[in-house]
Amino acid sequence: MTDGDADRLISHPAEEGRPEMPLSVHLDGVAERAADALRKCVGADGDDLSEAARVIGLAHDFGKASPAFQRHVREETTDEPTHHARLGSLVAYHALSQRGFGRETRLAGAIAVAKHHGHLPDCPDYVRGAYAAAVSEARPSDQTVQAVEQLERIDETAGEF
Repeated sequence: MTDGDADRLISHPAEEGRPEMPLSVHLDGVAERAADALRKCVGADGDDLSEAARVIGLAHDFGKASPAFQRHVREETTDEPTHHARLGSLVAYHALSQRGFGRETRLAGAIAVAKHHGHLPDCPDYVRGAYAAAVSEARPSDQTVQAVEQLERIDETAGEF
């Protein structure tokens, strides 16, 4: 996939008579529904949680733009990691930070995205184990290290996205 192919990224395969779901359409839809759900809500930092939810919704499946995930969702073979939540959580944290959201909102957004396919963990333990350890003891199998590699591949293959 090249930059011109960003519109060919999908989030879900064709199923039960429905066509493939374009990744951008999926992200926009989740962002709008999340923003609507938190309209007029204010966070502990005084943040507009509706806008934070919009940013989080746009970021949550960013990792699906990786070439490995695109092969996986099309049921093609890949030896590369196809997980996407860790990269999405890092993108969500960064995007919230760039938009001036407070620390609690950024952390809540990152954790929500990181665990959007599972149960919410004990947050302090999860953050220390998932993110702090990756910085100090980077291992090639670590999902944070893999997320950075996925980001590099997305930049190479779908930078426009």
